[in-house]
Amino acid sequence: MSDIQDQQTPASGVEETDDEIWSRRLAVLWRYRRVLAGAGAAGILACLLLVWLTPSESYSSLKFRLLFDGAEKGEYPSGVRFSTNDVISRAVLDDAYRRFSLDPYGSMEEFQQAFYVAAKPSPEMQALDAEFTGKLAGKLTAVERSQLEKEYLEKKVGLVNSVEWSLALLTSSGIGRRMPSQTREKVLQGVLNAWADDAATRKGALQYQIDVLSKNILPPEIIQDEDFFVAADMLRLKLDKIRKNIDQILLLPGAKTYRSASNGNMSLGEIRSNLDDLLRFRLVPLMHWIRAFGVSEKKDLTRLYIESGIENLTLDKKAASDRARVLEESLLAYSQERRRSSSATGAAFPPRSSEVPAMIPQFGDSFLDRIIELAGRNDDVKFRQQFAERMSQEALKEVEIDKDLSLYKDMLKALEGQSTSTRPASLRESAAKTVKERLDKVYGDLVQYAERVEAIFNEIAGRNLNPRTHIFSTWEPVTTQVVRSMSALRLAAYCVLLFAVVMMAACAGCLGYDRWRRG
Repeated sequence: MSDIQDQQTPASGVEETDDEIWSRRLAVLWRYRRVLAGAGAAGILACLLLVWLTPSESYSSLKFRLLFDGAEKGEYPSGVRFSTNDVISRAVLDDAYRRFSLDPYGSMEEFQQAFYVAAKPSPEMQALDAEFTGKLAGKLTAVERSQLEKEYLEKKVGLVNSVEWSLALLTSSGIGRRMPSQTREKVLQGVLNAWADDAATRKGALQYQIDVLSKNILPPEIIQDEDFFVAADMLRLKLDKIRKNIDQILLLPGAKTYRSASNGNMSLGEIRSNLDDLLRFRLVPLMHWIRAFGVSEKKDLTRLYIESGIENLTLDKKAASDRARVLEESLLAYSQERRRSSSATGAAFPPRSSEVPAMIPQFGDSFLDRIIELAGRNDDVKFRQQFAERMSQEALKEVEIDKDLSLYKDMLKALEGQSTSTRPASLRESAAKTVKERLDKVYGDLVQYAERVEAIFNEIAGRNLNPRTHIFSTWEPVTTQVVRSMSALRLAAYCVLLFAVVMMAACAGCLGYDRWRRG
């Protein structure tokens, strides 16, 4: 019946309205609904085909964070530069390849090409960037902007994990595709462990930068071949080096409270106290004894040793004095230059007009320059403090040198007066025997303390620096993701567009076919 009406409508000469036209077209499309359903299915298949044909790669990745000191500067604690290539270096991957017996899945070259390391800001860092980006977007003065930038840098340094790293293995092809998922997870964790071990052993990533002295600095020849005073003085200098070594180790985490069970449950503080007592109550009195009794056995060699020591100390004192003078002159020149600069800046300000009320400030370029200059005064103070500290260090060196010079000069006088000594020979022989015994005892104690210091340092380093817990950390399991050549949003837009084109073409075809059939 509708077909008869459609055929009679044009012949009647009555013009159709828009509603009637659309109603007629919808009726035609309804009759071809099965064809349109097929076209819709074809459109869906076309979209699926588009997704399938879009180039893509799948990766299994393991996120990790760097924990060692200096990671934010791109270097290991030892000072060696850190690079992402270290994580997937040939040595690291070769170790993992052999450890997990991956020969059945592919070659070593294929295994090496399947890895890469990516980095992105951590969520904490992204939140910090967003916070300060919003603050800096407003209208700020130069001082406020400088303060915000300084605050941002301080907070950025304070972030333990400002970068989030991930180790990825290509799984869409090659050796990664042939490996089972469980094996891939073990391999990713194994590569990180192998890198941590390699960084700790080959690069010294977890070695404290402290030159720990051993008993090798105390060869037996000190006691056996040298004169009494020379041997005692050499022991004094070695003892001082060991004390300074202990002071360096005490700065390490947990070193002040650590006690070694294998070394008599002693702490570094107790060893240093014992060394102080050894110097004050045994070694220094022994040197005075040698000087008082004139028990030198090799006077000529001892005299040469003392004179050489006096000459070296004199040169060291002059060098320290010259360095202090240069620092003082440099600081004075810097201060004068700062004053001249400040005077020139102050002269740039015009005098305030009496007609302008005092409550209204006059702003200009020079005013802003002064504000920026005020903001930089903190850096100037720090610079002066550094100079003052270096000058005081040189002054303290001169004090220590003067003390050693006094000791050497007194011994030289005593040595020159031995020829006129009235002490009996038997007394000098007895004193020499006593000095020899006490020197041997001091030497033995010093060797023992040096061994204990080295052992305690190794225990502290071993406790504090575990490669797999102090180089990196992981907090998520291995994840697998597919990365396509275009974003998901763009791919979805293309699919919608393709489906719309297919359906529009189907609708147009149905309407055209119906018109052709009726005409």
